[in-house]
Amino acid sequence: MTAADDWDDDWDDDSVETILGIHMRTFKLSVAAVVAVMLLLVASLVSTGFGLYSGVGSVTIAANYEGFEPLDEELKFKVYLTSPTLGRLSQDAGTYAVSYDGEVRAHGSFSYSNAGIGTVTIPLTNIFVANGEYIITASAGDASDSVSMDISRNADYAIGVINFHGSTYDDDAYADADAPPQVTPSFTDQAGPGGEIVFPVVSGYFDIYFFENQDYNGNDNCNDKNDPCDDNYEDNLWRACYWDSANPACSPTGGRPSSEWKDEEHHVQRVFFNISQDDSYSWNPKDESVQYGSGIGYTIPLDKEALRQGMQVDFTIVIHFTNSFAEANCGNIENTDCDREFDREEKVGRSSPEWFALEGK
Repeated sequence: MTAADDWDDDWDDDSVETILGIHMRTFKLSVAAVVAVMLLLVASLVSTGFGLYSGVGSVTIAANYEGFEPLDEELKFKVYLTSPTLGRLSQDAGTYAVSYDGEVRAHGSFSYSNAGIGTVTIPLTNIFVANGEYIITASAGDASDSVSMDISRNADYAIGVINFHGSTYDDDAYADADAPPQVTPSFTDQAGPGGEIVFPVVSGYFDIYFFENQDYNGNDNCNDKNDPCDDNYEDNLWRACYWDSANPACSPTGGRPSSEWKDEEHHVQRVFFNISQDDSYSWNPKDESVQYGSGIGYTIPLDKEALRQGMQVDFTIVIHFTNSFAEANCGNIENTDCDREFDREEKVGRSSPEWFALEGK
């Protein structure tokens, strides 16, 4: 071997290409491996059906996704699942539970699509115990999620809205002179200004009482049109202040304790009513046949002949009712002591306005 050959061999060894000190072939293999891993990672992120192994990365509940309305009879929620990193979404079923007051009231399983979307629908009668916060939990694999929502189907107070007052039956302002007075019961989840309207299933009755109209607070200085008080019945029969129960100076309530009128002597009539889960309702005056209505108005006509006393009097209505939304379905609710947990207490309410006039010839 000549010196020239030795020089060529040395030149060939020194001329091997490197990048950052790494042999070119090794570098290319490393880059290819990194790219493959990145492609696999991207594929696993954008597709729940592609990956090295199966499992569940995350679970997210979208409860009330269509909006929960007071009359809804079902609890619906969607469950969104993602695949794990570098994995594909497992196709095993997920599980759910609905809890109230620390107890699971309903549980079950749900399936989900290849895209990782499942839907659960539960009748409210299978979970509802009382008004309050309900916790929804969904699980799949090692992942889970929980959300809470308030559900109210029991009423705590009733307001009997009077649809005809402050005039006579033959008033020209009314197209139908024979139209009877009406009361429309509405229900709230608590008494007072903060109560929210609810649509319960209830049964009960209301009593109508009368009270002879007098200057109930003994104030004879109410004839002045500039005076905020207006309790002089004869001279100011239909003036607005007489019915303003928010103003203590106007309202007769303060001067009419129930001991003076809530008795047999002042009792006019008792009317029974039932409001069903299917938005139908019925009513009947005592010892009379049952009548039926539908819709959420619950309007009940009153008998003007029974209310006509032949004297100038005011009327009030006292409402009594009990909730029964959950009663017929106690056996469907898990871990529930119906006798202890159901709200079976009788509730009360009043007409609005509390005192009203109904005059006729």
